[in-house]
Amino acid sequence: MKLHTLLAAATALLTTALTTHAGELLKNGDFSNQMEGWWLEQHSPALGTTTFETKGPDDQPAVEIEVVEPGEKGWQIQLVQKGFAVKKDKAYTVKFLAKAEPELYGFFVALAQASKEYKTLANKAEILLSPSWKEYEFDLVATEDESDARLIFGNLGQKPGKIWFASVSLIEQE
Repeated sequence: MKLHTLLAAATALLTTALTTHAGELLKNGDFSNQMEGWWLEQHSPALGTTTFETKGPDDQPAVEIEVVEPGEKGWQIQLVQKGFAVKKDKAYTVKFLAKAEPELYGFFVALAQASKEYKTLANKAEILLSPSWKEYEFDLVATEDESDARLIFGNLGQKPGKIWFASVSLIEQE
């Protein structure tokens, strides 16, 4: 009985190690725990809502953001996760699946300070989101050290519509 328990524990540990990338900086990038670790940042007059479903590719969990009321500026609705550090001149690979209805141009992904002046820490990648699921991958290079950084999916509040995200990952390159 003890050997069976030990083998089960070892198998669970190995499975977790193999399915979680050692350099992953984000928590809950697969949205399996809904918005845990994430928040939908909103600034008046913009208004957005979140819904969770298994409508991502291959029925994986996805978050749906509905822009009910667009902002005066697109950045007034952003999907954000904070709580990790970045190092000056280090490259970070961000990968995610996304789509939007209607099409959304000028959406961006960036690294920034999570407090202080909210300064951008890594080049922004501007993206056109289409109504079909697509995988995106970008390398962002930090311009300075920051112990309290955040990943931003910004400019979501440009116009009414829906944006979906699934399988988000942020990994420090070696």
